[in-house]
Amino acid sequence: LGTGVTRTSRSISSFGNTMSSTFNKMLEGALAINILDRTFDTLSDGFNKLMAPSMSFDAQMSELKAVAEPTSQEFDILRNKALQLGRDTKFSATEASMGLTELAKAGFTASDATKAIDSVLSLAAASGMELGRSSEIVANNMAAFALPAEQATRVSDVFAKTVNLSTVGMEDMAEAMKYIAPTANALGMSIEETSGIIGILGDYGMKGSIATR
Repeated sequence: LGTGVTRTSRSISSFGNTMSSTFNKMLEGALAINILDRTFDTLSDGFNKLMAPSMSFDAQMSELKAVAEPTSQEFDILRNKALQLGRDTKFSATEASMGLTELAKAGFTASDATKAIDSVLSLAAASGMELGRSSEIVANNMAAFALPAEQATRVSDVFAKTVNLSTVGMEDMAEAMKYIAPTANALGMSIEETSGIIGILGDYGMKGSIATR
């Protein structure tokens, strides 16, 4: 009887060891799968983050192409300009392409937009504004004062000077110009004179649309 009990005990012990070994192997396998899964997720996230700027840039260039309707050669010039600004300035290539898009929406040709974007970029940097928004403001006011595309540098410089020499911000300038620019142009006032008045009024606390009342 004692021998039978001993054999049974050994069998149970052996079975228990086998189950324990099997369980440990299954656990190790599960852990390995979990590690691999996490590693894949990490690599996938890294790849997506790496590709995101390129995808965003290509999408923005597609919008620019649709708006400007450039020739193949003109599109290459626009693309290269955006990439160059992305390399040489604090703005990304995508932001540069957004600025070019806003100029194109205002009727700038590919050539004019390429020439104007540098001065608009300087305005954006000086005012702390997004490049796309700066392009929009410059283009809108050029239209309000009936200025040709080659005057973009002049307009950008005037706004940058006013913002730097007064308490008026670019959004204040844009808001005031929205109301006063058409009237000022009709009265024969230059954009320099109008911008200067907005700057002076801003220093007295009258900013934005309030400055036009």
